[in-house]
Amino acid sequence: MKLRLRDHIWFNQTIYTLSVTFILGLFFASATITLDLLDEQVSTRKHAEKMVNAMRYQAAQAVFNIDPLLAEKVAKGLSEYELFQHVYIIDDLGTYLYKIERAPYQSYLSGLSELLFNCDTPIVVPLTYPGSKIEIGNIEVHLDNYLVAEKFFQRAFRTIIGSLFQNMILSICLLILFYYTLTRPLMNLGCQVNEIDPNNPTKKLVVGNLHSKNELGVITSLLNQLLVRLKDVQNKHKRAEQELINQNDTLDFMVKERTVELRDMNNKLNLLATTDPLTGLYNRRFLFEIGTKRLHQMQRDQHSVAVMMCDIDHFKQVNDNFGHAMGDKVLQGVAECFSSIIRKDDILARYGGEEFVILLSEISPKDAQALGERLCRNLNDMVFTHADKSVKISVSIGLSVAPIHCNYDINALINTADMALYKAKELGRNRLEIAN
Repeated sequence: MKLRLRDHIWFNQTIYTLSVTFILGLFFASATITLDLLDEQVSTRKHAEKMVNAMRYQAAQAVFNIDPLLAEKVAKGLSEYELFQHVYIIDDLGTYLYKIERAPYQSYLSGLSELLFNCDTPIVVPLTYPGSKIEIGNIEVHLDNYLVAEKFFQRAFRTIIGSLFQNMILSICLLILFYYTLTRPLMNLGCQVNEIDPNNPTKKLVVGNLHSKNELGVITSLLNQLLVRLKDVQNKHKRAEQELINQNDTLDFMVKERTVELRDMNNKLNLLATTDPLTGLYNRRFLFEIGTKRLHQMQRDQHSVAVMMCDIDHFKQVNDNFGHAMGDKVLQGVAECFSSIIRKDDILARYGGEEFVILLSEISPKDAQALGERLCRNLNDMVFTHADKSVKISVSIGLSVAPIHCNYDINALINTADMALYKAKELGRNRLEIAN
């Protein structure tokens, strides 16, 4: 970011230093000028008195002898000193033996001259004649304010100009000094900081030998320590991120593994809940669940539905005479026989014990009767063998059709088919009976 000139430290430091220097310089210059003013006032008056005293003897002779020509000569001699504005030679009676008056010099500094050098008080030197102690008159001299102040103004002007020139040189030196000893090292340090890669802060900041042990060197050292700590924190953060990624991967694997296990378990539970473990057919509970949905669909489509209630004849004797293993063999064989004969969309379920129920969709009573008789015939041709023992079985079937024998209700259809099954049993078994 580019800074404005007034925003630079070196510029501000220079301004502050110059301000203090200017104030102090003004103070000392004012003190010097004031002291020079006092000295100028005293030295000018002493010099003027010395000049008057040099003409004192001649003036005394002129007054004593009442010699206007000599008085004129003395007065003109004194008036040659340009600081004297008025020169009076006066006798003891207050009579002007001779006088010279000059108009004061006028300048834009006259007002200041009168303020600084108030020369209204004249220089009065008494006159005595040799051998007499009585004053016979005096010389009175008035100084010109402007001429007295002129040399002082020149010296004061030189003092002010010198102070300004000194401050200008000092300001240039300070600008260069502050820039090369403060701003430039700071800007160099700032450029180094700007070049640091936030993702990999490995760069080490350096500072010149001039600043290696001062405040700038201390700041550089602290920044380097901060960069080292930042790098350590980043490394720890990266390690923590990697560990978190590994843990997430492990957790994802465990979740997937548990999900598969749960799905398999749900499938197994669903299989156990809907099928008969011995024959692999649907169980009674699932028969009612799926049968209800199927009947509602057939009723909407106005299709007929048939239910066959099948019961293995004399199954108890098979268990009693040949054992339950043979009974299980028979049940499995009947399930396989029925499954191979019924249509793909028909539903076959073990209703309980040796009873089976077949739900036939979209079928006429005649076709249902033919299918049931076929089941009877195929079972008659089968021989079941177990442990060197064999047995033949038959089946009795009761058939009911909705909406011919009852409405579209699974319970009604099964009960109607069950009554037809009892009738088949009564009529000698190994046969199919249709409900009334």
